[in-house]
Amino acid sequence: MAANEERSKGWKSAPYFIRDNYVGGNLADGLMHDLKDNITFAGIYKIEMDKTISEQIEANRKEYERLLKDNNYTDVRFNPENEALSAIHKGHKKNNPKEETYYDGLTSIDLEKKCQEILFKNGHRCVLENENIKDANRNLVTTLDSNTNGIAMDIRSATRNVLNYRNMLYEKNDQLEKYNRRSDIVKSNSVILYFHDASFYNRQKVDDGYAAICNILSAKEKINHIKEIICVVSDGRIHHFRY
Repeated sequence: MAANEERSKGWKSAPYFIRDNYVGGNLADGLMHDLKDNITFAGIYKIEMDKTISEQIEANRKEYERLLKDNNYTDVRFNPENEALSAIHKGHKKNNPKEETYYDGLTSIDLEKKCQEILFKNGHRCVLENENIKDANRNLVTTLDSNTNGIAMDIRSATRNVLNYRNMLYEKNDQLEKYNRRSDIVKSNSVILYFHDASFYNRQKVDDGYAAICNILSAKEKINHIKEIICVVSDGRIHHFRY
């Protein structure tokens, strides 16, 4: 614990897995939860003992070193001030001149990178991954945009104000269903919604949208693959929803 507290003195902002679990994001002030109750805390990781923090920090550093040596990745960055990591695989989709643009010229790829930058600034690990993967018959397979905090997740940008996020979530659930059929991956139940226009984000719309797709999928006797939604807002807010 003492080693972690000493390391934390050099952080300008604490990594998300510490902010989510320690009072004021400060290791010295102790956990904000009672560990003996075995609660699943906010964020992706459950902190069960202090060594988990050291392991997560070390994992990010090792992944940074691995990506630096891998010629398939570009823009590899590690922020020692908050242990954040980001990179882009060369096989990640590139901008298409014919692609629809939003917000005065931003493409969907540009929006993904904006989302990645906010995650990076907030102490997360976000790697935009290879989307050019083919099967044995050389057919493209379903992929997800990113590996965020060790979990494969697709990023869906909200480009207009809507009643709720039902359609976005239904679309992502369909993608997850196809992705999870693959035999060469770890199944995913997570999705990222990015709000470049901060006014488009509304917490209630997340819950309403999720309830709506639950009803639709149940009526169609289809599986709901989404169990976690991470909302990233351009003003720096990041909200986690677990269902």
